[in-house]
Amino acid sequence: MKKIHLKKEREFFRKVVNKISLSKILLFFILPIITTITILLPANIQESLRFNLENPRIWQFLTSAYVHTNLNHFLGNLLLYIIISLIIIYIAAKTQSLEKVNKWLLFILISLPIADNVLIKYFLISTFTGYTSLCGASGIVSALLGFLPLMWIISLKEKLKHSYYLMSFFIIYIGIFVVMRYTNKIILKLIIFLTLIIFGLCLRTDFKKLGKATLGYGKDGKVLSDVIISCFSLLIFLLMPYATFPAVLQSGGTITNIFAHYLGMVYGLIVSFIYFRKEISEK
Repeated sequence: MKKIHLKKEREFFRKVVNKISLSKILLFFILPIITTITILLPANIQESLRFNLENPRIWQFLTSAYVHTNLNHFLGNLLLYIIISLIIIYIAAKTQSLEKVNKWLLFILISLPIADNVLIKYFLISTFTGYTSLCGASGIVSALLGFLPLMWIISLKEKLKHSYYLMSFFIIYIGIFVVMRYTNKIILKLIIFLTLIIFGLCLRTDFKKLGKATLGYGKDGKVLSDVIISCFSLLIFLLMPYATFPAVLQSGGTITNIFAHYLGMVYGLIVSFIYFRKEISEK
């Protein structure tokens, strides 16, 4: 059994933290600052920022992601955003990819709310019958969740043979939770499970490589705490769908927009795997 050297663990952690400066993580403060301001605004102004499903204003395609229904809605999204952001910042600092992660985050903060609302308004409006407006940062938070598998791979410094297959595997994995929660169609459930198994078999070489890298602390300067944080990022992604796709969609005066959650996670996965393809792919 490998010995855990606490001094080495502390030194490694300190080196990573020292790479983080306020100027390098400013973009991560955009969402907390804006959403804190909007929650303090008068109710009529907040309403003007929400996405009006019947007659949306042009700015609402973007601003709706930065205003919330109530304080509980705001605090829930903010807390999860902070936790995920800290993990991403740590791994990005360790792998010297903070600059690239910042560009990814800026793209998500602007493009995802617009894409989400465009899809809802022009393609899925019938799904939201009975709704008057939509708001909340849960789509962006979900995109950060979708970024965690990529962060796990980057932290292990491994190149994958089938990176897009792995991306598809995670997308299907999320889809399983949606199907299990919200449909009774046995055939559909079986198809998704079989598809996941097929992709898993195709990825057995990459999974083996990632597994060895995960367990191989002590090699190439890896320390146990580093491996734990990396694995924790993947674990959060694997477990969070239990919360993001609840069985009860209305609680505490807030209705859960599961479409925004699913689109956010899928969007985060696709954009991250494409944007960081050179860092994780063999070719």
